[in-house]
Amino acid sequence: MRQLLTFIALLALAGAAIFYSVSPQYPVKLGLDLQGGMRVTLEPDRAKMPPGQVLNAEVMEQVRGVLENRVNSFGLSGAELRVKGSDQILVQLPGAKNPEEALAQISKVAQLELRHFVNVRGPRNMTARYEMSMAAGNAQAGEPDKYTFRDAVSGKPADAKEVIAGAPLIVKGNDLKPTSRAVIDPTAGKPIVTFELRPEAARVFADFTIKNQGEILAIILDDEVISAPSIDTPITEGNGQISGSSVMAEAKVLSNLLNSGALPIPMKAAETQVVGATLGQESINRSIMAGLVGIAIVALFMLLYYWLPGFVACIALVMYAALTFALFKAIGLVLDLPGITGFILSIGMAVDGNILIFERMKEELAAGKPLSQAIQTGFTRAFGAILDSNVTVWIIALILVMLGSPMVKGFAITLALGNAVAMFTAITVTRALLLLLVEFAPFARNIKLYAINNSWLALVFPQWRQGAVLRIYEKRKLYFTISGVLATISVVFIFLSPFGMGLKPGIDFTGGSVIEAAFRDPAVTREQVVTALEGAGVRDAVVRIGKSQATWTTVNLEATDVTPTDQARIREHLEKSQILTGFDPDAYKAETTDKTLKVTATFTSPVT
Repeated sequence: MRQLLTFIALLALAGAAIFYSVSPQYPVKLGLDLQGGMRVTLEPDRAKMPPGQVLNAEVMEQVRGVLENRVNSFGLSGAELRVKGSDQILVQLPGAKNPEEALAQISKVAQLELRHFVNVRGPRNMTARYEMSMAAGNAQAGEPDKYTFRDAVSGKPADAKEVIAGAPLIVKGNDLKPTSRAVIDPTAGKPIVTFELRPEAARVFADFTIKNQGEILAIILDDEVISAPSIDTPITEGNGQISGSSVMAEAKVLSNLLNSGALPIPMKAAETQVVGATLGQESINRSIMAGLVGIAIVALFMLLYYWLPGFVACIALVMYAALTFALFKAIGLVLDLPGITGFILSIGMAVDGNILIFERMKEELAAGKPLSQAIQTGFTRAFGAILDSNVTVWIIALILVMLGSPMVKGFAITLALGNAVAMFTAITVTRALLLLLVEFAPFARNIKLYAINNSWLALVFPQWRQGAVLRIYEKRKLYFTISGVLATISVVFIFLSPFGMGLKPGIDFTGGSVIEAAFRDPAVTREQVVTALEGAGVRDAVVRIGKSQATWTTVNLEATDVTPTDQARIREHLEKSQILTGFDPDAYKAETTDKTLKVTATFTSPVT
């Protein structure tokens, strides 16, 4: 009865996993190489940088770290960020549905400041220089409250930045713990953002609020006043809240920005591109086919070599694939080509545990133990070896996740998760199905269906089947010699790699060139570009088809009473333009109508 209940539970789990895996309602997240997305090059906004700001490798690495935290907190999973050159950050966002919004969020400076508006008139400071007024924003339209200032003496409008600059700084965003949250204020029913100060800053803030009750405390984000309440009571616990957001989405964005930290320097987009998938649909289909073929070959081997237990292992393998893919979806794992590779590799390792169990089970059956006992003993005694083999894989995967690039991390995560599910299916699913068959199906009790005499050793050494002892140690010199020769050949080829033999490092190790080619014909496909490059002798190139904000620049010119000499000078001037580059002679058009010359020149350089 216990086995039956276990089987029903596993059947329900498999059904749910299969439904979740194939349901279009729960799409899998694909990487940039499979679905395309957005590629942005960010560079320092020098016009907004404070005087004396130093730009070096350490600062750019800090920028990259803050941007990476933001991307993760905004849910833009699968992104890749790396420093490009000495002062640029390359950001790749797979499947970004709203590129402009994503760019605005990740590139925002998000410098939070709490300032004492000592120069703004309030209940305790009626003689200050400035007067402040607040216009409530439209909550339904998502507009925040707006603060304006005017000079109390002249009555003229005052610049908010001037008012902020004259207000003493109490604490800043770096003094906040990364625990900010967007919640609903139960009193007002509006979204607020709670924040918590670090211990030292909390003491400074508490001392300030004790001494300045009735004064105005301004909460400023990127030189904009988002809230300016008066200090009614001392704040001694180091906690606070920011109001002003009228919609929850804005509050969540603000809390994410505060938790990720402020950018050390202001950044702007130097180049923005919407890129296509690195791999064409044909390549994706080939990857899927490789996975299916791998499953089929593994299943065929298990059937031919282990017979009835192999058939049970095939059922467990199908459940493994469904559970693993459902798990990838559930945790929001971004599936790129390296991730698919890890998944396919884990398919072969999924039956590794079954093989250990079945071999141990065959030994117990050959020793004359009853079938049920042999099955239980086989699973029990093989568990240690299965666990050891999985632990070694998890250790390597952990190292790759900690030290590897984003692509390597994807491979490591899918491999580690696949191994975890494989261990579950080998220990739980296969055992439950086998014991259920033995208990309720009489044919499953036939020992001949368990392929006891199937062995690779029996194929190579027929005498082993009759109980002969294999004298492997006596021929140890031969085996050591063969192993030594193969190892030496491998090492030689590794050392010959710099000379064009052996390993051929990819662009990740050698570097290379990035070439952007603009096409007027939007129907150009990735496969056409790859074919053209291979025809020119360039192989293994990574090709993306995408679009920039302005791929081509067209110049239109009109003039009257133009002589042929003037026409030639006009064309020469356009060809040698210093502002626009990439003059396309094939696209140049010049025609004269009623003494009016109309010229159209096309350049490959984008100018907005």
